[in-house]
Amino acid sequence: MYEIGYHLRRDYWGQGLATEAAIACREWGFTNLKVDRLISLIRPENVLSCGVAERNGMTIWKEVDWRGLRHYVYAVQKAGSDLPNKLSSFASLRDSFIKTIFVPRQLPSHQVFQLE
Repeated sequence: MYEIGYHLRRDYWGQGLATEAAIACREWGFTNLKVDRLISLIRPENVLSCGVAERNGMTIWKEVDWRGLRHYVYAVQKAGSDLPNKLSSFASLRDSFIKTIFVPRQLPSHQVFQLE
């Protein structure tokens, strides 16, 4: 399972940069990784990040407890994928704008949890 994550400096919030980055990561992931689904783990109270995930075509797939905190598992499935749909609901970035951006990555084995 690969995760798309993003962390943007506050002074760059509200400019669409996180959404642009998340979409670029989604496209890169589906093009370069042998996966049919990508996820984002987001705390429910992080409304802005939930909005980014939704604009990235993701919907809430599951709710999990991770590191003792409740998280939504947002997921997006590759178009044309033959995986059953288990979802439960609905250009270039400059490094100086981004504090940290997670390119899709595989979770270390000690952080993997059962989602099926």
